[in-house]
Amino acid sequence: MDVKGESVQMIFKREEAFRYIFGFPIPAEFTITQINYREVNSSPGMAEIIDISPEGLRIRTNLLIPDEDAKIVLSVTFKINEVDLTVDGEIIWAKEMGSLVEYGIHLLVDASMKNMIIEELKVYSKSKN
Repeated sequence: MDVKGESVQMIFKREEAFRYIFGFPIPAEFTITQINYREVNSSPGMAEIIDISPEGLRIRTNLLIPDEDAKIVLSVTFKINEVDLTVDGEIIWAKEMGSLVEYGIHLLVDASMKNMIIEELKVYSKSKN
């Protein structure tokens, strides 16, 4: 733990470069942009990012996104190190946890965005140690 009481850890998995788990989830806003390849424009919802990798992220929200069998793409906006990031990703799993729902999101981003996520997480991690 660092002096602020935030636990910081990096967990390595074989199938991805790394996954960063935030000691305190970071706020995010999301909108649904596609349902089964059809463009939609939903109202924004609030969420927290629990962990992130260049390939995906896990969010927690009090909003239940219906239709588990549909292909649903979200646009998620958040801030790391005062840098605003917006990424698109497909929901690949959902898990209800009482009044909250966690969603696993597979990011649909290019190499430059993956590199930006990695670089910002490096800076963030160093600032928390």
